[in-house]
Amino acid sequence: MRFLKITFLAACCLLLSACSSFQFNLTDLMQAPKLSEDQAEIYEALTDAVGVSDVQLKYPKSGAYRSAFVMFDLDADGEKEALVFYNMPSWGGNVRIMILDHQQEKWVSVYDAVGEGTDITEVDFRILTSSGRYCLM
Repeated sequence: MRFLKITFLAACCLLLSACSSFQFNLTDLMQAPKLSEDQAEIYEALTDAVGVSDVQLKYPKSGAYRSAFVMFDLDADGEKEALVFYNMPSWGGNVRIMILDHQQEKWVSVYDAVGEGTDITEVDFRILTSSGRYCLM
């Protein structure tokens, strides 16, 4: 009788432990960070410029600039431009970059390009010409 009770309890422990029913997918548990007010305005301008809503932000893997939104004065006019790294699964997996300028109280796309890869390793800015303007590397 004691053997049956132990066998029954062991079977219950093994069958009703529920360890296998909770399978978590790491991407389901993660969520993107909340956008600041400026970033939300830039993101809205980005989606308006590309005309689709399935935009996925891409983040640099290392370096000083680790956000999908990089603010930097590229043209040395005293105002920072916004560089946004993104891709659109419906257009392919390559990473894209859009440069937006703040004109008349709103963000406007001034440049958009497709990259060669699917990820961003690092973002850096250097002066490479005699004009004194920074170049995105």
